[in-house]
Amino acid sequence: MKRELEEKIKFEWEKFYLDCMRTSKENIFTKSQEITIKREIKSCLIEMDTSYGKLVLQKMLGLENIIEACYRYILELDLKNPLKMQVCSWVKSL
Repeated sequence: MKRELEEKIKFEWEKFYLDCMRTSKENIFTKSQEITIKREIKSCLIEMDTSYGKLVLQKMLGLENIIEACYRYILELDLKNPLKMQVCSWVKSL
């Protein structure tokens, strides 16, 4: 199940990244912070500890877009905390 989650996250990242690269340079520049944060989210989720259990992994697999859901959660929080802590907080909230 961890492998499926990893593949889904990588697929979502690739799709997002390619969508960004198809736009103008100006649009890429305006989305630079989003791209950076989502890249870090992807890395955190892939490196995530597997001790969360099958239920959490199933919930994550059931989400339409894992990276986007985590990104929206993080935007609502204060960005002063380290991103890895925020990603862990999001996973625990599932």
